[in-house]
Amino acid sequence: MKKRTRIWLIIAALICLVGMLGASLVQSNFGKIDVSYHRLSLSEMISGIEANNKAYGKDVEVSFGTAGSAIVFGTATSARVEFKLLVPDGASEKNPAPAIVLAPGMDDTKEQMYTLFTELARRGYVVAVMDKAGEGNSDLAADGYTNGSAGTEAVIEYVMSLPFVDENRVGVSGHSNGNKFLIIAMNNINNNTRNHVSAFLMGQGTGFLFRIGETTMNDVKFGMIVGKNDEMDTLYFNSAVYDETDAGKNWIRAAYPAFEGKSVPLGQWFTAEGPQDVKPGEMLDATTARVLYNPPTTHPGMEFAKSGTSAYVDFFYGAFGVPAGHKYIPSSNQACWWMVAFSFIGMLGMLALIFPVCEVLLSIPLFAALKQEPDDAAALPSIRSWKESVPLLVMMVGLSIFGALSYFPVFTEGATQLPPTTLLPLSSNFMNQTTFWVMVMAAVTCAAVIVIYLIKKLLYGKNAQGLPVNPFACADISLRTLLRSLLFAGFLYMVMYIPVVVARMVFKVDLRLAIVQFTWYRPERVFIILRYAALFLPFYMMNAILVANTRFSDLPDWASTGIVSLGNALGVAVLEIVQYTALVNNHLLYVSNMGGASIHLWKMFLPMVLGPYVCRFIYNRTRNVWIAAVFNTLFFMAAAFAMTGITTSLGLFGM
Repeated sequence: MKKRTRIWLIIAALICLVGMLGASLVQSNFGKIDVSYHRLSLSEMISGIEANNKAYGKDVEVSFGTAGSAIVFGTATSARVEFKLLVPDGASEKNPAPAIVLAPGMDDTKEQMYTLFTELARRGYVVAVMDKAGEGNSDLAADGYTNGSAGTEAVIEYVMSLPFVDENRVGVSGHSNGNKFLIIAMNNINNNTRNHVSAFLMGQGTGFLFRIGETTMNDVKFGMIVGKNDEMDTLYFNSAVYDETDAGKNWIRAAYPAFEGKSVPLGQWFTAEGPQDVKPGEMLDATTARVLYNPPTTHPGMEFAKSGTSAYVDFFYGAFGVPAGHKYIPSSNQACWWMVAFSFIGMLGMLALIFPVCEVLLSIPLFAALKQEPDDAAALPSIRSWKESVPLLVMMVGLSIFGALSYFPVFTEGATQLPPTTLLPLSSNFMNQTTFWVMVMAAVTCAAVIVIYLIKKLLYGKNAQGLPVNPFACADISLRTLLRSLLFAGFLYMVMYIPVVVARMVFKVDLRLAIVQFTWYRPERVFIILRYAALFLPFYMMNAILVANTRFSDLPDWASTGIVSLGNALGVAVLEIVQYTALVNNHLLYVSNMGGASIHLWKMFLPMVLGPYVCRFIYNRTRNVWIAAVFNTLFFMAAAFAMTGITTSLGLFGM
């Protein structure tokens, strides 16, 4: 191994470890919060509740997984739900603390709410943040055993039974689709059992209000966050001025019928007696109350904005007060952003590991035969030749424009052309639609490469001295080399997954920036990833072919690779800029009915920008486009899709 490779490997690994350690320390408040993962079957939760009732004098009623369920409970042992539990110092049987159960939005995992659970736990609340049934590491079958609540009902009641939790002060909060399932759980818990959820903060996603039962919110402190710049609510619920709408005012009137203001005072608690002044950190002296928040956040941005995080903290302080043994911490004092920064640093370190790890693997006997000497740079064409630069510019600009203009219509068509099936089971919330767009882009890119090659043949004529080169020649390898290449790509992916496993097992964090995540997923998800890989591989193969053919004798590799990166991402970047500039300025997306599509597009930028550099690095050492194409397919696709909700019907994830 070369000295430079060793140094690169050590530095990247250290950066990754520093990110993991820093994120872990912030999450645990430097050891003051116990953090643990629990993946329990519904049977285990029922047994746990009954045991806790007996051992600690609890009175928590089990309302899920009974013989009266739609599915006979006898097979429920296999239905598991995973949640992360954060227990702060001071929470004990003698000093039970208020608890909060968090449920993320559609196709999101528990780690997505890391800013929120970090801030709530460091203030003394016990926090359980879960993967909903069919998402993350929770089984789809758990939904049928928990009265259609995606497992939330089981987690709420299990948390109520814990000896260090005050079962009379348990609150819940969800983001987007998570609200739906928490409401379903509360409808059953608060109306049909002796258990009672006493506080509910509806994170952005007001469309699920209609699901709340008539008496569900009796004796409940009810808060609602409506984002001014919510990509979807701005269109459907006029969220930018929700406090001034009849819907917003009528929501307050459900608690205080005499309300006659022109707008709802944001952050102001209301009871049947009217507005209530609550000092910071003080618990509201009422059992039924409402409070509205309208921060300037986007839909996923509620979880990654200071104003959104502040709303969570302020609400639960008002609902439960400062937990015993803890001091009041203003909602503006937020340490979670250090966790965000460290998680991102860890992710950067992991991405940097790709390159030295590739060098190391190429040095072992099994893969040494794949290593090839680089091409003679002098034999490459010149970027100064208009016969090269003009066709390249036309192709890249054309692909970039097509990508931007086609995204919304192709995305919409994908709902029809690639619906969720048993074979392709990812949820109806945009995953298959994005897959369809990627498939179309692969076909168009292939056609563009062929057309440009034919044009260049005409431009060069018969006396071209070997130019232009057949662009697909770089993919022409023997079957033996192909099989070895596939093995190398798979092995590289498995090695690159080691930091993710270490982050989970040792540090109890993942590596991410907002919705771009590299996180643990169950091994059986590999079979789903491989099915989708067959659909994504043509896109990454065409990208690898573009990179292999975008090389010039008088242009550095980093610059020529940057041309492909720009061709990949510039068009959709402009699309997002137009969309979100309009959203911020006018509180409405430029293409207003494409909120979900706009949100999901953010996940595509990392592979679009970084993927070509991975291709260049591997091609320069192997002259083989298959390795990078397969590795990028597995690595980047799994990051976006591995934890996505699984369903073969629209029922679980529909309104």
